[in-house]
Amino acid sequence: MIKRSKKRDKEGVLTLVDALLFIFVLLIVSIFVFSFLQTAFFQTSDIKRSKFRREAVVDIQEAALHSVIDETEYINRSSESNRVVYRNITVETAILNYIYLSESEREDENLSYDLSRLEEDIEKRYEECVWEISHYNFAVKTDHGSTDLFISNIEEVTTAEGLPSEKSATSSFATLGLERVQITLYIWR
Repeated sequence: MIKRSKKRDKEGVLTLVDALLFIFVLLIVSIFVFSFLQTAFFQTSDIKRSKFRREAVVDIQEAALHSVIDETEYINRSSESNRVVYRNITVETAILNYIYLSESEREDENLSYDLSRLEEDIEKRYEECVWEISHYNFAVKTDHGSTDLFISNIEEVTTAEGLPSEKSATSSFATLGLERVQITLYIWR
């Protein structure tokens, strides 16, 4: 009986060790399976998010460029009739006017304009279309000749080089004179 009891004890310990090894292997396999599924889920989620953001930036750009500024102005410092007022113009037209006036000022040293109100109204309209509706941070960049317009709702972002790497962008094109003007909107969170 004593021999049999020791034999049962040995078999019980071995069974217990086998069970622990089986649980350990099962735990390791489960961790690998769950990590694989988690990685696949997050990659799919990131792809869906980035695709949504790419589609959103196009829609936001269209809405912003076609939205209407009720009244804006610029000041012509080089003439006696200083204040020029625009009423009911689209953001796209406001941007083109800003570029045209900036280019004119650069080409003729006798011209001097204060375009700050025009720039503020463009930024305000983009802020309404981008930040207030969708809570994306944004920047708008336009280059034409030696003139550039860069607007961002983040004070620290003053150039396109300062934009975060995780951003979406779309460009729209307008015509100023006979030349094409590219207006690019960047959004990010």
